Amino acid sequence: MLLDDGKTTLSLDISVENDLEVDAEGVLHTLTFIFVEDADDPVEIRLSFEEMIENLIDFYRDDPLEKAGYRQLYSIANEFVRHADRLRDVAGYMEDRNISGDLFDDDDDFDTENNEPNL
Repeated sequence: MLLDDGKTTLSLDISVENDLEVDAEGVLHTLTFIFVEDADDPVEIRLSFEEMIENLIDFYRDDPLEKAGYRQLYSIANEFVRHADRLRDVAGYMEDRNISGDLFDDDDDFDTENNEPNL
């Protein structure tokens, strides 16, 4: 007797939020929060950034079909540098504004909607 594998379709409304966080030990993590339907409590997925980078390197180094994996690694590294520079710029600006005591008050050089300097 041959049994056919049952198949079904599942429809599920979810929302996904992503975040970066440095823990008390100084380890950078990527956080993914998955909200099912209208639930208030999400499912949290926490992955160390170092583990993610190691997996990425292993993927491109060990993939025999991707002879140009090094190009992708360079591209990703360049994007990291670009975003790291932006984070430093915004953090430095926020720090300077905190020290001066008038954080974001009537300043045309700061975009209060996006919480970053108008560069």
